[in-house]
Amino acid sequence: MESALRAVARKIHATRQSDPSATGTPIDPEAEEVQQLKSAAMPLLFQLREDQKREVRALARLIGLEKVASMI
Repeated sequence: MESALRAVARKIHATRQSDPSATGTPIDPEAEEVQQLKSAAMPLLFQLREDQKREVRALARLIGLEKVASMI
């Protein structure tokens, strides 16, 4: 899960480096990095309490993964 999350972070960083005005641009939920993160994280997410899931949703939205957040 850590390597998948790092790949998403690298993608965000690369996007912001190439286009500094893209700070609020959401990440494509169909991107390969996001799909890898979802595959790695879903088993863990299903074991979380509801308050923990809310926190994960908030963090996902914060980094531009609104569609992913709605799936949690």
